Amino acid sequence: MIFVFFHISTVPEAENSQPALMVRSIRKYYPKVDIVQVTDGDTQVVSGVSDVFRAKGNQEEIMSFRTNAFSELRLKENAIYLDTDMLILKKLKIEKIFKEGEVFLLKRDF
Repeated sequence: MIFVFFHISTVPEAENSQPALMVRSIRKYYPKVDIVQVTDGDTQVVSGVSDVFRAKGNQEEIMSFRTNAFSELRLKENAIYLDTDMLILKKLKIEKIFKEGEVFLLKRDF
């Protein structure tokens, strides 16, 4: 299983804590899992990721850029895609999730 997130930024990582907090929350419950940062050619690597996938895209069309970049990954195993403002607060029932369906959406609470 892999966790994947999209993050592009011109701000140094030290000034942009959300992605790092998200990665640390994943590592807390899944210390050995692969975490892939999908990004552009200029964004700094977020501390704690296993791999970085750099894609080309139009930052002015961020949703298309993200969708196209995710499709270019061509992953061969199950993946959980998160936004950088999400945190893992407990272990997920991953085996159950992937056994019961192909796509699951998370309800966001604000």
